Amino acid sequence: MINDTTPPASQKWLQCNGPQFRKLAQAGMLWLEKNSQYVNELNVFPVPDGDTGTNMLLTMRSAYGRIQHLDDTHVGKVAKELGLSRVGLANKIRRYKLSAAPSGGITHARSG
Repeated sequence: MINDTTPPASQKWLQCNGPQFRKLAQAGMLWLEKNSQYVNELNVFPVPDGDTGTNMLLTMRSAYGRIQHLDDTHVGKVAKELGLSRVGLANKIRRYKLSAAPSGGITHARSG
């Protein structure tokens, strides 16, 4: 009898290293390159102006450009360069303020 100590799939932890995370970011960017128009057509919150997919694609291209040639194997360091640190995210949120538009919609106003 073989003693298999591998936990069932429902109990496994997913693990990801820096290069794998970089590939995941690249896959997301490539998906957006092929599907940004579809996302644009969703016309979603917070600003239903039909360019959500384009904005997401431009953001992913910029973010991926920061990690594209990064050789770090530590997933946390790659995530930080990608802009996914808690502090980085909090700073981004602070830079953008949501304000009510005259039509009752929501717009982004960039501060300083």
